[in-house]
Amino acid sequence: CHPMPTGEAVAQGYSTREARSGSALVVEIRFLAPDFWGGMLASTSCGAAGWGKEAGPALDLSRYHRLVLHAKGAQGGEVVALKSGLCNTEAFGDSVELPLTVADPASGQPLASVTLSREWQPLVIPLQGDLSHMVCLVGITASREGNRGRDSVRFYLDDIYPE
Repeated sequence: CHPMPTGEAVAQGYSTREARSGSALVVEIRFLAPDFWGGMLASTSCGAAGWGKEAGPALDLSRYHRLVLHAKGAQGGEVVALKSGLCNTEAFGDSVELPLTVADPASGQPLASVTLSREWQPLVIPLQGDLSHMVCLVGITASREGNRGRDSVRFYLDDIYPE
């Protein structure tokens, strides 16, 4: 299933021009109306099962300690929030109790949002708790509060993997 957009005016695509060294293709996400909230969810399935509302495929991430992804902004300064385990309140959703967020590289403390640069940067979501049934792997949001003065927010994701 492709990532599922939610919110106002979300565009998704793929880019070869912005690819990291060694990558042929990266995910390009553009929120066209930052006056509102927009988000994208990468899930194990499409439709209601992708949100954990119906039975569907899930991943057991119990043997992993972190989810790594690489991100960069088109202009730099784009503010986004990244989480894993967002579907934890649904009957067939994520087994983790609370959504997991990106950690500050220096302190390890959870970050509510991340400011992207124009260069590729690794972002890490520490994996903890019951990870035996994960459906909503990565959720990405952007909002007006963090991106004032922009008429759109564009950023890129690559190499998303657990370790």
